[in-house]
Amino acid sequence: MTLFWPRFTVALLMITLFCTPIFSTSDVLGQDEAPLEPQLDAAQNDVEARLKLLDEVQGLLRENQPKQAEVKLTEFARGMTPETALAVIRKVGYEPFDNLIKQGGGFRRIALNTSALARKAKFREITDPEAIRQAVNDFLGEDVEKMSRAGRLLKHSIGEFSVPYLLEAWSKTGDYGVKVQIQVCLGSLGPRAVPPIITALDTDDAVLRATLIEVLSQHGDWRAAAKLRELAENAHLTRETRNAAMNACDKIVKKHAGLAASKYSASELYTMIAEDYLANRSKSVRNVIPRYYLNEGVRFLVWSKHDGTLVAAEVPRFAYNYEMAIRMAARAVELDPANQSALDVLACARLAEVIGGRIILDYDDAMNNDLLTEMERNEISAALEDARVKRPQAVALGLRSLCGALRLALKYHLDEAAVECMNAIARVPAAAYRDFIPATEEEINDEQKYGDALTLALTVGSRRVRYRAAVTLARIAASRQFINMKLVPELLLKAMKETGATRVLVVHPNAEACNTLRLSLNALGYDTIAVKDINEGIARATDFPAPDIIIAHNELELGTDHLIVTLRDNRSTAETPIMIVSTAESLEPDKLRFSYPNVKGFIIDPADQKTLERQLSAFKAPCSWEARQNQTTVRDAAEVLASLDPSRTTINLLPHVDGLIALAQGKRDLTARVSAMVALGNWRCGSALKPAGVILADATSPKDLRVAAAHAIGRILMDGKEVDEETFGILLAALKSRAAAVSAAAGRALASAPLSTEQRSRIPRE
Repeated sequence: MTLFWPRFTVALLMITLFCTPIFSTSDVLGQDEAPLEPQLDAAQNDVEARLKLLDEVQGLLRENQPKQAEVKLTEFARGMTPETALAVIRKVGYEPFDNLIKQGGGFRRIALNTSALARKAKFREITDPEAIRQAVNDFLGEDVEKMSRAGRLLKHSIGEFSVPYLLEAWSKTGDYGVKVQIQVCLGSLGPRAVPPIITALDTDDAVLRATLIEVLSQHGDWRAAAKLRELAENAHLTRETRNAAMNACDKIVKKHAGLAASKYSASELYTMIAEDYLANRSKSVRNVIPRYYLNEGVRFLVWSKHDGTLVAAEVPRFAYNYEMAIRMAARAVELDPANQSALDVLACARLAEVIGGRIILDYDDAMNNDLLTEMERNEISAALEDARVKRPQAVALGLRSLCGALRLALKYHLDEAAVECMNAIARVPAAAYRDFIPATEEEINDEQKYGDALTLALTVGSRRVRYRAAVTLARIAASRQFINMKLVPELLLKAMKETGATRVLVVHPNAEACNTLRLSLNALGYDTIAVKDINEGIARATDFPAPDIIIAHNELELGTDHLIVTLRDNRSTAETPIMIVSTAESLEPDKLRFSYPNVKGFIIDPADQKTLERQLSAFKAPCSWEARQNQTTVRDAAEVLASLDPSRTTINLLPHVDGLIALAQGKRDLTARVSAMVALGNWRCGSALKPAGVILADATSPKDLRVAAAHAIGRILMDGKEVDEETFGILLAALKSRAAAVSAAAGRALASAPLSTEQRSRIPRE
């Protein structure tokens, strides 16, 4: 006990020190409180010469001589080493470089390059093991002056890299006061120290684990919530440890998610954090990437444990979010293999990692970032060149990974992940699509035919997944034979019919009342789907494309509440508005009973069309997630259908001519109608000649559709022996159209058509 009080007094002094705000300058050049000992051994003469040049640059800028200043600044930067850059910044501070950055252009670039070099030297300093151990020893020593200086150094310069060495000191001491100092220091290191502290929780030292839990509770960082919840669920730990972990987790979850931690399992929290990383949330309440991380030049690190030692691995900035999302989601799946949300994140993050970084297909876009320093550009250029050399292998690896992710998504019915996988596959350069999609059943087990997941997607999953598979295969493999290819045109046509009137799903047990409601809705222009019970209602509401509005009876079997809550808790239907069919007598009780956020109103008289229209009109403009995805699918299907060239594709549209004609003449999405008409022309479908003529002759038809009709007529007539008078008259009339595009299209059709001499004489010469 004789040694306890002096050390405890020192610990109290350290608490005072770390709880007192210390003012420090921080900008694009970073922070530099005090250099590690010994100071960098920069060549003094070189530093002095560069300082002189920097003074001259500032003088020339004050005299408004930017060209001469830029020449001097180039000389200042030539051949600069990281150690020299750091020595210069330590001599002059930040202000000269702030001013250069404001000048823009070459001045900004050189200032940022100097900053990057200085950060490189500083990084070498702060990660030097011997220097850090010395700083930790000074911090834990008896000399108060050294202790104070070392404390500032650990807090403001070394930061997260001091965590392993502080824990090393913890394991070597039995002095309670020293342990208090270490705990205070860990709590002061800022958000970047949280990941290594979380990793350090996997320790056999119960006292250290309890201390780290307390430190993480003090930080209140969202990233620690899942690990703390995992500890709270660990039956092998003591009750005291589990309670402490749960209390810390509860504090964090309430702060960031607004609910008690008991509402979530560890797997669910890992999934939420993984989703936040994937969404790159850095400004919202659930903040996984502190703003401190986003400064220029900050190194992104992931921490792990090897042989009981904390180890940091640097991750490229573009891959950091994917890496962390994958780690979190993988842990969620380990804890709960049935966690489909985590599997969804895992598949999406893996494909994003593959496309966004690992096979380096996005580096060209990265080079356009004007915030990159010259050093970073050089690193990216070198990586890009390396990727180009290895491009065939890289693309094959990327495609294989994406097809594997697609197979996983199909297996677990993860529609979002499946669609994202296929979108990513479609973005890979087209030269890769030669041999990886199987053409026969025998090829499915071929090691090189790993694209069987794409052909499988034509027959499994929701309609949205099947539509996306059809679009993807039509884009990348239309010139080849592949399994299930006959399904592609059928699915493309079905996809293009998935727009039009606002969809309303009616869930009502009474056939007569349901029919009354359907008649009213149809009269108002709504596309109505009716089902009798909750199970059918849930299945139809969550299928693709989902309804824009749901109308449910207030007394459904199994409970209307069950329907509402199920749809509220499903991410694809959470925003879908629900209207409740009630009566005048039960209206007030129903308002109290159905006070859910997704219940938007009550219908008293289904036959009152005016009131019904007023109530539903607010929802006529579909803006739900499903509606947006639906629209994207329709446009993509239309684009690929119109691009199919009968001379180059193995996909056959001729058996679907009637469907194309019906689509062109219908009331669906204009893009789909135009695309259908273009396809009819490309495939020179004779049976489409008259329908195209009707559309072209109708002055009230949309301009783009009339242009497509004229194009189709011209293509169809090219194979004919003569042009009938009715079609010729329609083209002549279209020549006089006020819409220049329609007139020009009609002119091109007449120019290529096999007209008689008499017919040509009737075409106006102007």
